[in-house]
Amino acid sequence: MERLWECAEKGVLLRVAGWLACPDRPVQEVPGLPTSEEIRAGLAIEDTEKIGEALDFCKELFEGEEERTKTLESKAITLTGFTGLTTAFVSGFAALLLDAEKIPCRPALTVLVVLYVLLVYSFVRTILCALRVVRVGAPYWFASPEPRDILRLKTDDLDQIRRERAVDFFHSYVRNYAINDDKAGYLISAQRGFTIGTLFLFSITMVFAGYMLLSR
Repeated sequence: MERLWECAEKGVLLRVAGWLACPDRPVQEVPGLPTSEEIRAGLAIEDTEKIGEALDFCKELFEGEEERTKTLESKAITLTGFTGLTTAFVSGFAALLLDAEKIPCRPALTVLVVLYVLLVYSFVRTILCALRVVRVGAPYWFASPEPRDILRLKTDDLDQIRRERAVDFFHSYVRNYAINDDKAGYLISAQRGFTIGTLFLFSITMVFAGYMLLSR
């Protein structure tokens, strides 16, 4: 007990608990993508046709990331719902484990309890990671072009406004790309958790079925 409290004081238990709960992490910049300064320098063009081409291309990149966000969140919601239903279904198995008379064999009961705990943990972690994908607010602050640029049409040159808009679209694409990559990481963790939980469910079924056949 003293050793346990020592670990708690050092923060070991808190770190372990944080890992079990699918811990939060800051959005990491994706290596290889240009910085804001590089974007502005690269789009410092004067030709009207080139400006139009750059604006269209940057807008397509931005809209592509918006679609990617919707796809990731849709998959996460589907996975959360399916995992929730599966968890509700297997929760009834706990009553069987609590009734020692139905499984009097202690080794078999121990194996089933361990597998059940791992199963529940996998599914709970799946739901927690999937919920990270659809979270609202920090650190997922999505970027978008400055809406007040439209007010500059009366005073500024049109090519300059379109150039700035292209910069905004590209900068927003870079920021949203990094956020979507972080969301994808959580979704991958959720999918892995569900796969592992399914394997534990299959193992429980096989152990229980084997015990029932051999105990006759």
